[in-house]
Amino acid sequence: MSLKPIADYAEYGLLIWLAVIAGVLLLKGFSGGDIRGLIVNRKTGGVSPARVQALGVVVAFAGWYATLGLQAISAHADKLPELPTEALSILAASLGVHIGGKFYERT
Repeated sequence: MSLKPIADYAEYGLLIWLAVIAGVLLLKGFSGGDIRGLIVNRKTGGVSPARVQALGVVVAFAGWYATLGLQAISAHADKLPELPTEALSILAASLGVHIGGKFYERT
């Protein structure tokens, strides 16, 4: 007996589970208004450019890596895709700007 059909069902089950979790988080965030809190400066109440760029880069990075992961699943790879050093550098620089903005806001 081959485990291939079981692995295929497990892959689809995992993707459905992740989609349900993402849907619940988005629904909770939009209904409670908590999504706006991700980009608002708590002191001034205005939009923080550092938070906007950090959120944009993190979401883009997650989407890009999820696409790579789905391509690996469709190609029946046995491990996660490798991350290029450049991609990690961009993510680290973006989050570094966000943290620097937090230090600047405190002074």
